[in-house]
Amino acid sequence: MTEFDDDFRRKERAEEAHWHLKQEKAFEIAAKRDKLFGLWAAGQLGLTETAGYVRCLMDVGVAQGDRAMLDKVAADFAAAGLAVEDGALTVRLNDCERQAQALVGAAMRP
Repeated sequence: MTEFDDDFRRKERAEEAHWHLKQEKAFEIAAKRDKLFGLWAAGQLGLTETAGYVRCLMDVGVAQGDRAMLDKVAADFAAAGLAVEDGALTVRLNDCERQAQALVGAAMRP
């Protein structure tokens, strides 16, 4: 094995580690975002037991994606008689994502 091979393997391992770290961070941000969004939605709905609702939303988000999660919240709001403007839930979800990014970034700093 040559020095070039060793350098190449080290660089490859470092790139793989970096990719894994980015994936973990993206997952953590998405999970925090969904939790924040669920807590907000539960508050709007006046729910006293928020953990179950948040968990349900997070499950929908992971299994079916953001659109399904937004549709569920919109349906829950409609069933509760809460008016929501088109796009307002998406705006709130984006706000929660920015909050989640800040939280994850703060947690990763020494």
